[in-house]
Amino acid sequence: MPIFEKQVKVSQALFAFIRNRHGFVVSQPNLSPMRFEVTPPSSLPDELTRLGYTVRHIGATERLLPASEGLSEHSRKKKITRDQVGITQVECFELDMPVIR
Repeated sequence: MPIFEKQVKVSQALFAFIRNRHGFVVSQPNLSPMRFEVTPPSSLPDELTRLGYTVRHIGATERLLPASEGLSEHSRKKKITRDQVGITQVECFELDMPVIR
C-alpha cells in the first residue's frame, strides 16, 4: 500500500475516533494539523494524549447545535417535542497528524 493511502487510512480512523466521542473535526481531511472542537467537559483531548498525540488547546468559540425541548400543552397531558438550534460553547484543539513512512 502506498504511503499516501496509509496516511489517508490513519486520518480517517482518527476522524472516526473523534466523531464517535462527540467531537467535531473542523479542518480539511488528511491535512496536518487536524483541528477539532468539543463541548466541555470532554475527556477526548486527554484520551488522544494518552494515545500519544500532542494535543494543543487553541481557544474557544461557539457552535450551533441541535437541541430538543419537551413541552406540555396547557391543561392537557399531551407532550410536544420541539426541535431547535442553540448556541453552544466549544473548546478548540489541534494535533499534528502522524507521519507514515
